[in-house]
Amino acid sequence: PESYHFASLTAIMGKRKMRFTMTKNYERKKCRTEVQQQSTTDSPQTLHVSILLESFTAARVTSVFELSSRLKVASELPGNWMNITNSSAEASNICLCYLTQRPPLHYSDVQYTIQIDQSLLWTLSVFSVNITIERCSMLASISRTMDCVDHVIQLVKKINEAVICVGNLDQQFVNLDFSGITVAHLDTITLPYATIRHNQCQLLLQSDEPSCCQQCKNTGAP
Repeated sequence: PESYHFASLTAIMGKRKMRFTMTKNYERKKCRTEVQQQSTTDSPQTLHVSILLESFTAARVTSVFELSSRLKVASELPGNWMNITNSSAEASNICLCYLTQRPPLHYSDVQYTIQIDQSLLWTLSVFSVNITIERCSMLASISRTMDCVDHVIQLVKKINEAVICVGNLDQQFVNLDFSGITVAHLDTITLPYATIRHNQCQLLLQSDEPSCCQQCKNTGAP
């Protein structure tokens, strides 16, 4: 009968579907097992490479050339940072630059420049304006000597977290202290707009701090 034929066909199709599902599940399980085995096989090697890299970046160097070589081998710098150091052994310093896509007042697209000299001491400038490191509180935790790759990366990451002090936009800002000494100046370089900046301005601040440093808020003594 037709109903019997239909039931038999349905049963056959059901068996085929079940076999297909079982085969598919078997292949999935096999694939997962192979991936897990591969992961287990690779893990010690990956861990070993990671330990070697950490030792390499933490190892102390004694020359700017050695540090430059290690920086090129270790990894790329984060963000928009570039290493434009001369690759020759006679290179006298390391130069790292951070490029911005919004240059202030068409001045330059190099926002930050780190220079590391032959004694491995570093300096920092913001759009060519030098920062007094000892006066900048957010850089106080950074080693003054860049004697390993880790120290350089820490410095770069710290600068990436910084914002530039907005200065003092108040027209009543007093640029003389009580003794008649000039304590402020007009800054048309570091921001997309002109601002009055205290001579003792920190210039760089933590992003979670007020946008203006305490020195620029003060209008009296330096």
